[in-house]
Amino acid sequence: MDPDSFSYTALLQDDQAAEVIDAMMAIDSQGYTIIKCSQPCEEKSAAVEAAIGSELYEEKKSDETPTHHFEGPFRSQKWTAANEFMDYGVNMTYICQAFLDIPFKRARFTKPRVVRRIETTSELRPLKMRVRDHQPGQVVSLIRPFRTSLSPENGFFSVYIGSHKMGDEEFEELEKHGALTLREVRVRPDDILIVAQGLRVKYANGKGAIWVWKAISNGLAGASVESQVDQY
Repeated sequence: MDPDSFSYTALLQDDQAAEVIDAMMAIDSQGYTIIKCSQPCEEKSAAVEAAIGSELYEEKKSDETPTHHFEGPFRSQKWTAANEFMDYGVNMTYICQAFLDIPFKRARFTKPRVVRRIETTSELRPLKMRVRDHQPGQVVSLIRPFRTSLSPENGFFSVYIGSHKMGDEEFEELEKHGALTLREVRVRPDDILIVAQGLRVKYANGKGAIWVWKAISNGLAGASVESQVDQY
């Protein structure tokens, strides 16, 4: 989206306009950006823990994937708790307009998921963050830390800068020649990480990071994006 065409006045104060433009330009060029927001209150965090139970913190190991996903049916206790945690203190109207160029009423949302970085015995390879059946620019992913910051120290991923604009062959060729930039990402509890469709990421060695994830679509790929999210 062209920042010059965006009307900020209905969404934020004049002194925030530069920050919004920077965020929009970052996601276009880098494939991700981080925006500040209010940290979810203890009530919202506790509701997520109550909905999932002790399983949220149980030791898990996988031979296939570095993450374990907790999700519930639409309007279930898990769905409601995760959704309220994700939306707390966030201007979703701003996100829809700034990053997808659509009004909030046109947006389509995935079911939120609570995701935990777990121990894995498989090799940590680049993974593509994508919602199936959507093209670049049609959807963004939102990631919000649960209780503690996300960082390489607790197994969170780094990002391949600009890889959301690369085809698979181009990415693989550049990776083979060591010509990609892999950047660490650190997300505080009062941050939201916004990720472009198709960005490649690579998890660090480690475990324990927990976050809430959901995606927002412009609806052009269908009426809903429910149950169309790849494991990443």
